[in-house]
Amino acid sequence: SAVILLCYFTGVAVRTRWGAAMRAWIERRFLERIPGYSVVRTLVHQYLGQDEGRQFRPVLVDLYGSDSRAVGFEIELLDDGKVAVFLPSVPAATIGQVQLVPQERVYPLKASMHATLEALTMFGMGASKLVAAEADESPEGSPSSSV
Repeated sequence: SAVILLCYFTGVAVRTRWGAAMRAWIERRFLERIPGYSVVRTLVHQYLGQDEGRQFRPVLVDLYGSDSRAVGFEIELLDDGKVAVFLPSVPAATIGQVQLVPQERVYPLKASMHATLEALTMFGMGASKLVAAEADESPEGSPSSSV
């Protein structure tokens, strides 16, 4: 009962201006020093739809200059114009490989991280939902300029 009350009041406190500043300080000072904390925080925020950043954004990737596309997640835009893309294995989407791909071969998806992971863990079932909006809005074969 005391733990529940502590969690409740902590949640209320971090919603105030002072509490948000304290949370940010604790994250910078302590939590970000824990290996993997920033990655996990970013993944959770993306999964919950709270972060619209580029990191872990769902994408289609043309790996070999063919009409075949792989589903992956953009990790980072590199200085040389390439994009680091994580290509998860199916159905274990936490395992995969990282490819460095020319920017013009990376096509951002409008699908959420949740929908993308769901399709991957279901052996591709639901992939039509990932690409449906893309087919309506962009000419075939043209990469998005926002990558």
